[in-house]
Amino acid sequence: MGYIIFLLLIFLQTLNGINIIDYLHNNNQSILCFGDSLTHGMLVLSPTDWHQTHPYSIKLNELSKLNTIESGINGQTANVMQNRITHALNHANTSGFDVGVVSILAGTNDLGHHDHADKIASYLKNIHKKVFEVSEMHNKRIYTIAITIPMISWTINNTARSEINKSLREFQVSHKDKVILVDLENEFDQSVEENKKYWSIDNAHFSALGYDTIASKIFNAMKTFAV
Repeated sequence: MGYIIFLLLIFLQTLNGINIIDYLHNNNQSILCFGDSLTHGMLVLSPTDWHQTHPYSIKLNELSKLNTIESGINGQTANVMQNRITHALNHANTSGFDVGVVSILAGTNDLGHHDHADKIASYLKNIHKKVFEVSEMHNKRIYTIAITIPMISWTINNTARSEINKSLREFQVSHKDKVILVDLENEFDQSVEENKKYWSIDNAHFSALGYDTIASKIFNAMKTFAV
C-alpha cells in the first residue's frame, strides 16, 4: 500500500513536468555529492580501523544510474566549504562532468566547534547560493539538495542543530523551484536499538547500511521533484 501511495505521489507531482532523475538523464548530467566525512563515507569499524569508506554516492549511482561525484573532505566545516564549492564545480566540469544537481550535507563539524546556529545556517545557505551563482554564470540551471543535519553522539548543541535544520527547511520553501529537501533530523535515532545498524561504532559516522539508506532517501526525494 505504501509503495502505491509513493507511485501516486510521483505521478501527481510530475503532471506538469518530469522528475529530476529523468531530466538529468535526458541532459546527460551528473550529481555532485558535496560535504564532509559524512559525504566521504567514513566508516569507524574499530578504534584503530577508521580508514575505510563507503560514500552514499555509490548507492545513489546504483539507484539513479547517473554519474555521481563524491566530494567530501573529513573534518571540513561548512564555513570552509563556502569557498570550496566553486572549485569543486569547476573541477567536475574540467573532468568532463556536467553537474545538474549538488547534494549538500554539512554543518556537523561546525556544531562540533560550537559555532552559533545562525552562523552555521548562513554558511550552509551560502553554499547553495554559490551553486546558484555558478549556474547563472554558465546560463544553466543547477539544482541543489539541502540535507538537514542528522543526530550524532557528539557533545553538540541539539537545540542549535534543530534551529539550523529549521532554517534549511525555510530556505528550501523559499527556493522550492530549485532546492530539494532531504530531512534527516529525526532519522536514525540512536536511542532506538534497531537503529544501531545504521551507525559506525563511534555513533558519529554511519555504517555502510546507513550511507546506503541516505542515498535511498535522496533518490526518493529526487523522484518526486518535478522540473
